[in-house]
Amino acid sequence: MTILLGVDAGSVLCKAVVLVDRRVAAWRAAPTRGDLAAVIEPLLAAALSEAGVARSDAAALAATGRFRQMVPGADLQEEDLVCVGWAAREVLPVVEQVLEVGGQSIPP
Repeated sequence: MTILLGVDAGSVLCKAVVLVDRRVAAWRAAPTRGDLAAVIEPLLAAALSEAGVARSDAAALAATGRFRQMVPGADLQEEDLVCVGWAAREVLPVVEQVLEVGGQSIPP
């Protein structure tokens, strides 16, 4: 069993997901606010609890979004548009283009 964690630390929302064997086992979202760790840690804890797995069992934590560099313990940081493109290709291989409109897709 392979467990992967993902966090999207966006300008409007923070999202956390737990993947077990490449399938979504649980996810959570909450508004982004100043203390990012205070938002992300409870999101991850809730998603891990729902999925019935421990954080220590996770192979990696990937972070994306506007504030990805601020995600504590991230093993990988990637641009959100790269992640959306990869996910679209993974889920629907026939997809050739992706349009992503987030809270702040283009930083100032």
